[in-house]
Amino acid sequence: MNDEPRIPYTNSIVFAAEYISRASKEYVRKIIKDYNFPIGYEEHIILDTVFFYPGCIQMEIAKKVCMQRSYLCKLLTKLEDLGLIIREKKIKGKRQVVLSVYITPKGEELYKRMHSVFKKEILNKQIVDTEKIREITKELFKMGDDLVNTFNLKL
Repeated sequence: MNDEPRIPYTNSIVFAAEYISRASKEYVRKIIKDYNFPIGYEEHIILDTVFFYPGCIQMEIAKKVCMQRSYLCKLLTKLEDLGLIIREKKIKGKRQVVLSVYITPKGEELYKRMHSVFKKEILNKQIVDTEKIREITKELFKMGDDLVNTFNLKL
């Protein structure tokens, strides 16, 4: 019998991660609304991913942002309609056609403007210690990787 004290879910690391995730998302959504940006939270995540991984195919983006491919395609269409990204057909293997996604100059300008506002808003509130955030993030990714690898999980 394990004599280790049990803790309620609401005191667990899983709950803490969910809590900070939800609070962060809501804060970013508030900034997006306050500054009247033309895209929402999910589109911003995709724009961020395309900014850092130009030419990434749609399936890779879906994996990187933990999003269903069908929902991702809907959001990519919106970003493309706004002129923020372009999708180019590429041949993979002998017959498979995939779409590589690239950010446009207009998309890059919006992304940089949004990033600047987020950085200014967060730093002005002095609620985060960037070095501490880096350390915690690194540790959380390590824990996640350990879970995925130990239990052979597919995310």
